[in-house]
Amino acid sequence: MDDSLTKTWIIKHSQEEAGKGFYELAFGQRPAEELYNRRTDPYQLHNLAGSPEYQAVLKQLAARLQSVQETTNDPRLHDAFDQSPYIEMPK
Repeated sequence: MDDSLTKTWIIKHSQEEAGKGFYELAFGQRPAEELYNRRTDPYQLHNLAGSPEYQAVLKQLAARLQSVQETTNDPRLHDAFDQSPYIEMPK
């Protein structure tokens, strides 16, 4: 995030109730997987990746991504830093 009045406010209020949520959205660590319903959550604030009812969708999208990466010989398939122990692998 570039320096701005907004960034200054978020950092200044990061430990207060008013700023905690904004701080997490802007600077918090992202989860390993994210899945959003863009029709019902257009601002993508509610991650559905952990919801049991979306596991089939998550697996289908992961398989599509894997296929595209293999087809295009994506270097991330062979990058040691994108694999354990450098990152926690999803279960």
